[in-house]
Amino acid sequence: MNKKVMWIIAGVIVIGLTCTIIVGAVSIFFASGLEGDFLGESQVENPAGAIESESADQFSIDAPPEFIARDCPFRTPADITVECGTVLVPQNWDRPEDGKPVALAVAVYRSDSENLQPDPVIYLDGGPGGFTLEVLPFTLEDSIKPFLQNRDYITFDQRGIGYSQPALQCHEISKLELEWLDSREDWEDTKPEYVSAMAACRDRLVAEGVDLTGYGSAASAADVDAIRQALGIEQWNLFGVSYGTRLAQTVMRDFPGGVRSVILDSAYPVEGDLYENYPRSQNDAFRVFFDSCAADAECNAQYPDLENRFYALVEELNENPVAFEITHWLNGSTHQTLFWGDDLISMLFQTLYSESMFIDMPDIIEDLEQGEFADVIEMEELFFVNNDFFSGAVYRTIQCREEYPFSIEANAQDEINANPRLVDYYDDYEFTLESCDIWQAGQASTIENEPVVSDIPTLILAGGFDPVTPAWWGQSLQQNLPNSYFVEIPQLAHGIFSANDCTRQIGLDFIDRPSDQPDSACISAFDDPEFSDPD
Repeated sequence: MNKKVMWIIAGVIVIGLTCTIIVGAVSIFFASGLEGDFLGESQVENPAGAIESESADQFSIDAPPEFIARDCPFRTPADITVECGTVLVPQNWDRPEDGKPVALAVAVYRSDSENLQPDPVIYLDGGPGGFTLEVLPFTLEDSIKPFLQNRDYITFDQRGIGYSQPALQCHEISKLELEWLDSREDWEDTKPEYVSAMAACRDRLVAEGVDLTGYGSAASAADVDAIRQALGIEQWNLFGVSYGTRLAQTVMRDFPGGVRSVILDSAYPVEGDLYENYPRSQNDAFRVFFDSCAADAECNAQYPDLENRFYALVEELNENPVAFEITHWLNGSTHQTLFWGDDLISMLFQTLYSESMFIDMPDIIEDLEQGEFADVIEMEELFFVNNDFFSGAVYRTIQCREEYPFSIEANAQDEINANPRLVDYYDDYEFTLESCDIWQAGQASTIENEPVVSDIPTLILAGGFDPVTPAWWGQSLQQNLPNSYFVEIPQLAHGIFSANDCTRQIGLDFIDRPSDQPDSACISAFDDPEFSDPD
């Protein structure tokens, strides 16, 4: 396995668990030609850090949480009132008297409705590790404004992420990842270099006062409730996407009194074994993709035997990777990279998070067969810039604490072996376990691997093409959530609510009347995906 693929495979699961809003927003925004405004010229520099330095000495674990108003660190819309600030919380809720507090960066979008409801919506982002506030301006129309019809909309950067402080990043690893983009060296020969970089990052964070054992879903759930108290809200509605659904379940378990209703969009059960189920969910999504093309007369005529052609390309590119240059859309830097067969597997996996992206894959596969790489380069650049909106350190911390300790390697290997064509893609499961030993973030309580039982009204949304939070995960939650409703849309992928007017209305109707079965009749009008014709 080449080194580039090693870190991409780790990132693939991350991207899958990060709300596809980031990729979608970036791709749409750059298509509009407005990339110069992406980060916002009026961006306030490190506002959460400023709050921490001014107020940390005044923080008291005995005082109620407080919302400290600050300027917004992102571009705000002219027609909506947005209030930003921070809420200080203990870095370790189990030992609140130890260490400096965490400053959570919070944004409140105010509704101007004359029928304003007292129970706002709080959005819980995916990842774990996905930036939230940085991309808010580009999720306004599809993901924020719909809720503002009758309710305020609240969101925040989770602890360790984005504008919240301290922000956990591993620049030591990022540097290696850039150096390895065009490397032909074998991963086994350079693994020690990666281990050294990971250990250096951990040691630096600890020296800076970061307590890695304080970063996890239970801590973030306590943060969520602290924000609720700081804003003076009696009850609110949780809206989680991907990993955010796991966080939502943790809030339901630990702080049920503050929750009126819950939307679990692309659900990730607390008890779900990501590393055992990931090969199965990927294989299932690949099967849905290839079968959908084969069942579509036009797609099958244009791209016959697409599955075998895809894996033939994977084999050829792993033997003879192709070199090309990619450009970082935000800073303009250019980088030489090698595109391997395993990178093509990663690309198909990543595009399956969005129906607007996977419909292009048959055309991309055919282009690759003909030696045309323009679309591949654009897609690689899209995923490359996506890394700027993600904290690998937070992801590693939470997964090492809550997922790997409860994962059964033998079961995971059985799932890997179920698709012989993908066996080599999952080449170093043991190193992931080894990396957790290096990271030393501790191990969560066994409760973090047990189903959440709750009678809070819950809407579960699932997509048939979703490669990482499969529909059967969402369906399995119903046995422990007796007041839940499950809606699957076979034609969609990951991140269902913001897909179109139909799915948004299902979610809004549920929040208005959470005790009633939502009307999902509109999904019967959905057409099967229309795979793109070649240019």
